[in-house]
Amino acid sequence: MYHVTLRIRGIFEPTTIDGGDTPDPAHPYFKVGGTVSTVDWSLWGIEVSEPKQTYWLNHYPSVGHTIYREDFEANIAVAAGATVVIRVADGNDRQIDNGKIAPDRQQILPGVVDHPLAGQMLRIDVVRVKTK
Repeated sequence: MYHVTLRIRGIFEPTTIDGGDTPDPAHPYFKVGGTVSTVDWSLWGIEVSEPKQTYWLNHYPSVGHTIYREDFEANIAVAAGATVVIRVADGNDRQIDNGKIAPDRQQILPGVVDHPLAGQMLRIDVVRVKTK
């Protein structure tokens, strides 16, 4: 079993996750487990096959036509030989557009992109891996 620390950088629209745990109160948008309750909005997550778990990256108390830039570290558990899948799905096939001129738009990810891109985005870097 491995304890994997990831650096998550992204520009996401919100979704709402029912249940699950919020391991770091400073980063409440990162949720472990639970189920999506707002299926028409984009959901961003990391799925691990063993131990079976979903780590959500864009949990917010409510949905709306706003996008958020996040930059945080998160810890996940991964068994040797497990499959890790990064998944984004959008229930209504319409992501909130970062390219639009609006107060929450035209965002960049410093160190990843230096000019605003039209879509939402995600960058994940492995910071460290330790055996449990």
